[in-house]
Amino acid sequence: MSQDQIIKRHQHAFRQFGHHPNALLWSGIKIQYLRFEQLAKINIQTRDSLLDVGCGFADLNFYLTQQNIPTQYQGIDIVEDFIVKAKVLYPKAQLSVNDLFTLDPEPNSIDYLMLSGALNYVIDDADNKARQTIEKMFATCRKGIAFNLLDNDDQWSSSRNDLQTYNKQEVESWVKKLTSNYQIIDNYLDNDFTLLAWKE
Repeated sequence: MSQDQIIKRHQHAFRQFGHHPNALLWSGIKIQYLRFEQLAKINIQTRDSLLDVGCGFADLNFYLTQQNIPTQYQGIDIVEDFIVKAKVLYPKAQLSVNDLFTLDPEPNSIDYLMLSGALNYVIDDADNKARQTIEKMFATCRKGIAFNLLDNDDQWSSSRNDLQTYNKQEVESWVKKLTSNYQIIDNYLDNDFTLLAWKE
């Protein structure tokens, strides 16, 4: 799937569902928030700077605020429709149509980077591109990163030709090369795992 195809797929879903997790190709708010809950275990604090990679409608910003963790939030997404809507919902947030590599933030410039679902698309060389994204996120952070991926041990997800799944042990090996201070969380959904990694 090309980037243009990913964008068109989301544009179609947005026209159909509006501001709803279904437009992000999530099943619903409950599952979306369950994933956000795992990401927040990185121990992000009030006023920490945060870059949300593939932010969608910036719902993570809303979730953290509801948890009494207002951050210096920045969100990027390749789908312009999402960013336009997010700017209406959260006018104080820093939002832009962008990807991590085009944005190219300075090393050690943002406290935390988070990514939820943005690597679940079937694309060419998906594993290598996911590894590069994780490495770029970790180089950019001052404190840590948190991201989730679909687990290829789950039969339903791995059988879908429209979903990219990952080998948990392989992803762990990528992170081990970056830091010894990390945690894998895999007890909240059958088909999903979250990885937290800290600089110190």
